[in-house]
Amino acid sequence: MPNRTKWNTKLELDIQQVWKDNFRVHGVRKAWRQLLREGTGVTRCTVERLMKKLGIQGVRRGRGSVGQQCAFVATWMGFVYVAFITDVFARCIVSWEVSRSLHTDLVLDALKQVLWARRIAGYWSRLEISHQLNLKWHTIANQGSQPIRFDSRQIVSGKSGAIQGVAMKYLLPVLFFVVTSANAHWNPPQGLTWDIQYGGTINPNLNVQVRNIDLEDTSQNLINQMKANSQKVICYFSAGSSENWRSDFWKFPASVKGNNLDGWAGEKWLDVRQLSILVPIMTARMDVAVSKGCDAIDPDNMDAYSNSSGFPITRAHSEAYFTALANAAHARGLAIGLKNSMEMIPNVLASMDFAVNEQCKQYNECTTYNPVINAGKPVFGIEYKGTPSVFCPIQNAIHHDTLKKYLSLNAYRVDCKNY
Repeated sequence: MPNRTKWNTKLELDIQQVWKDNFRVHGVRKAWRQLLREGTGVTRCTVERLMKKLGIQGVRRGRGSVGQQCAFVATWMGFVYVAFITDVFARCIVSWEVSRSLHTDLVLDALKQVLWARRIAGYWSRLEISHQLNLKWHTIANQGSQPIRFDSRQIVSGKSGAIQGVAMKYLLPVLFFVVTSANAHWNPPQGLTWDIQYGGTINPNLNVQVRNIDLEDTSQNLINQMKANSQKVICYFSAGSSENWRSDFWKFPASVKGNNLDGWAGEKWLDVRQLSILVPIMTARMDVAVSKGCDAIDPDNMDAYSNSSGFPITRAHSEAYFTALANAAHARGLAIGLKNSMEMIPNVLASMDFAVNEQCKQYNECTTYNPVINAGKPVFGIEYKGTPSVFCPIQNAIHHDTLKKYLSLNAYRVDCKNY
């Protein structure tokens, strides 16, 4: 078989996989960009040619057939859920509702609004479902998804499925969509078993629910094994410092690099005020995290405001930087944790999904994390000193998920859940 034919065959499989993984809504442009993010070097015209050959296409608005819909609405405070009604004949939106959380009233209120506006509120019995709508309803613990669907009166539990459009037929044909984040992120509950390891040989079969590993140094094969074991993967990188051994170190101009981090050779503080430079670098890392199958990111060294960074950085600067990273992470379907930097908690609690703390028991700082615990979010704690039989019962009592580790963060671990 000629090389070109082999290449086209591989591309066809990759394109089909991208199309299916994204609920069959991606057109040429989005499929092409996703392939590039996954490391497949291909031109847009080639993707267009092969998609046409395969007979697949993205969702199109208008009088054509109704396909699956999937999108999200980004705001400065993060994404929002939007339910809206469009009249397929008039081609206009006739009703909508917006919410920070996905709940049944969001959907029903949008529908009732248009029914009332068109004076057909008494015709509920005429409403028929021509296609089943399945939405991923994410529970607080997010230990899975509870799909929901419409019947003629309300939303009830249904079979699992991808996000789809629903055509509703009654006096005036109206098309209903729920537009939500295709990349709804993991919301970890408290009480998970976990491990953090950046050095030594990593055992993917360790009996834990969550792994915290280095984004760049951990191989794709190892992450795949963790995912096969149903483990959630938190991928670490330093967002507040440049590290001269990282592959993207060249992206940091001298203007954003400050003083050396004490005790860490080759690492310099970053000027987190310069969002226009740093955020694109960090979002590129997030794209790598998505492509490798990470469920969350653990951006380190966010506390330049309390260190001699070489820049006049305030806590407000660091909070703005973290919020920007959180918005970018959530838009990509990634959860994000706050590493140490506990002074920031009051102002970034809504943006963070979990906390990672080092030595709060040793330094008597654990009460600072009470707002995190009270919000139902986990605190993954690490203690490097002390006797587990002494500090573990205390950490368990305040609902911290704490480990005893060595400072090198190798395979050694003692889980406080055993005490």
